[in-house]
Amino acid sequence: MEKLIAGKNIQVNEEGYMTDFAQWDKTV
Repeated sequence: MEKLIAGKNIQVNEEGYMTDFAQWDKTV
């Protein structure tokens, strides 16, 4: 699944956490 965050499509896992960008993890 992908979410559009800060103008970027970021891959997230089923729990909604960012898997490609650790800096976004649990902060959005």
